[in-house]
Amino acid sequence: SASYSQDVLYFKSLWDRADVDHSGSLDMNEVVKLLSSANISLPFATVKKLYKQFDTDRSGVLDFQEFIDLMNLIRKRTDLECVWSIIVQDADCGDVSQPLPIASDQSEYNSAVITVERFQKYWLKFQGENISELQVREMFSTTREKVDETNPKKHSILSRNSKAHNAASKDSSSDSANELSISYGMFRTLMDSPQLALFDPAKTKVYQDMNQSLSHYYMASSHNTYLEGDQLTSNSSVNRYISD
Repeated sequence: SASYSQDVLYFKSLWDRADVDHSGSLDMNEVVKLLSSANISLPFATVKKLYKQFDTDRSGVLDFQEFIDLMNLIRKRTDLECVWSIIVQDADCGDVSQPLPIASDQSEYNSAVITVERFQKYWLKFQGENISELQVREMFSTTREKVDETNPKKHSILSRNSKAHNAASKDSSSDSANELSISYGMFRTLMDSPQLALFDPAKTKVYQDMNQSLSHYYMASSHNTYLEGDQLTSNSSVNRYISD
């Protein structure tokens, strides 16, 4: 059976949401509405420019592959591309207290895949955790399970679009011979997944008595604590957290 990348399946779910008339293509209005519903805020002039740029066959509408190319540009993460290039090259990122050396384009490593062992080495080096091969598999399988809910068997458009299908296949995991190959797409999906979020999902549930009057509750906020001066022009610092 065909294997599809997380990104392509995500794009397909967006495509299905936008192509309300089932024409097999997206016009300008459909793209604008889709980006808005996906919380992607771009000026209309920018969307119009990108729309024309990725309408490569000048048909006036976007086919699925053109839509994928558009979304790949909009969702580009140069920070994660930088981290991925470091992992692929097994390089030293230098002083971890300094900002990443993010270049304008480090996508040359996006087509590379790494082994579980290489990911374990990265996790130990930068996260300080020694995780097992089973834990790595569980991390990525949990991410894939969320994507698999869209059911790739229903994605006939992927089968009709060989270019999109080939791109998806290259970005998919290979479990043959009991080996897992980790692609950039899988890594980016993992980095954006709720399982790596700092926020404790257990706190999404109301666990305290919320039936009292407002004066019975104590609310703490440190919204401006990190500022050393006014809100617009001052520097940010952690000194107040340390010294107060």
